[in-house]
Amino acid sequence: MISADQGRYDKRLLYRYLVILGIWTLLWKVTRGYVAVVLPVYLLSLIAQKRAVDLFFWVLLLILPSVGNPYFFPTGSVTTLVTRLTLASISILLMVRIAGKGTSRALRPMLGILIYIAWEALVSIQGYSPVISYLKILLFVPLYLALYAIAYDVTNSPRANARQIRTVVLSVCIFFIVGSLVLTRFPGIGQMAAMRQTMSGADASEVVRQLAAGEGTSLFCGMTAQPQALGPIIALMATLLFADYVFAIRRKDWLYLGLLLSCPILIYKTSSRTAMGAYIAGMGMVVFLFMQAHAVGQRWKGKVLMTVFALGVLACVAVIIVPGVRQRALRYVLKFSSGGVTTRDLSVERLTSSRQALVDVSLAGFRRKPVWGNGFQVGWWMAHERRRGLPSYVSAPIEKGVWPTAVLEEGGLIGLILFSGFLLVVIPTLIKRHAYCGVCVLWTFTFSNFGEFDFFTMSYLGGFG
Repeated sequence: MISADQGRYDKRLLYRYLVILGIWTLLWKVTRGYVAVVLPVYLLSLIAQKRAVDLFFWVLLLILPSVGNPYFFPTGSVTTLVTRLTLASISILLMVRIAGKGTSRALRPMLGILIYIAWEALVSIQGYSPVISYLKILLFVPLYLALYAIAYDVTNSPRANARQIRTVVLSVCIFFIVGSLVLTRFPGIGQMAAMRQTMSGADASEVVRQLAAGEGTSLFCGMTAQPQALGPIIALMATLLFADYVFAIRRKDWLYLGLLLSCPILIYKTSSRTAMGAYIAGMGMVVFLFMQAHAVGQRWKGKVLMTVFALGVLACVAVIIVPGVRQRALRYVLKFSSGGVTTRDLSVERLTSSRQALVDVSLAGFRRKPVWGNGFQVGWWMAHERRRGLPSYVSAPIEKGVWPTAVLEEGGLIGLILFSGFLLVVIPTLIKRHAYCGVCVLWTFTFSNFGEFDFFTMSYLGGFG
């Protein structure tokens, strides 16, 4: 755990990273992503100079376009290929460099997921579409190891410190949170339907007018490609910021407080119930661990817990007593854009209806091969699809819904045991080793996968989470 003395960030470095983020976004938009072609040489120089913190920052920037708003981050097959090859190359170089040096106690448990991947590699031989499964495994493993190696490099570099690492993460959080808040005033870019019409060259003014009048059905995506991305990302960032704030900063910081207060607003605007549930679960885990922590001063602990309790009571009272707030809460939960709703409209069927079809498909696949499963990140329809070229195989979309049934379909009972075993080992181990920020983020990400299974999409939320 980071001590209170280290629990601050470098403001000058933060400004520098924010300026780079702005320039990077501008260059990506102007060049339509081809700026990524010149980045591998620079990243190689960072590796050679052992500048672990800067490498960490630039790798996050390299992943950013995969989840970013396509208005700012248009992508094509060339830029996608360059990005993935660059990350794979970094993975190989860094893994070679750290080979034989042992592993960090906090990071070592994360390698356990490779046991599950090995099982998936075995069962994918007889799966729906072995070619797609193996290409997705080849995409996942190098990128996962790249992030692992960079995390190892950062935590073990004599030139890195907690302030610098925190500054990198904080700059990316500001980019997404503040950027998304700004885009609430620009529905032509920040709202999904209007943004897509703008990107296609059509006039989005009518969509914007409907949204302003409350007539539209588009959802807010902010600085990301879609609401299903923005919601979970903000939930993860909120959990990380809150955990870092209470365990490490341990003093009033207006930047952290402003970002934390903005997060539930942005999640509400996405209309993502899964993201809100993940946000609540993440906040709850932070509070639970904070209550158990012995290395935190009682005065600071009392302030934080009283504030959280007061905000929780205020929110509950508002929902119960204030009719307008209650209506908004019910419409949010039931996904009603307008009209009056009551608590009698609440039911398990309505709450689960958006994912039930995906769950049923996964369970049907599981019943076909309950022990072995049907292969990594594929569905039954992929067995009959005709594809053109390697990019079509690599980017084959898959949507599975909740992770327990998705894992059952892909890896069978054995796969579920291995994946669940990974979580049941890693989460208590990280808690025992006081890696509170890491365990809270993993907990939140696992919870968000009850709505959309993107744990292994390293080119999307899996890589960013």
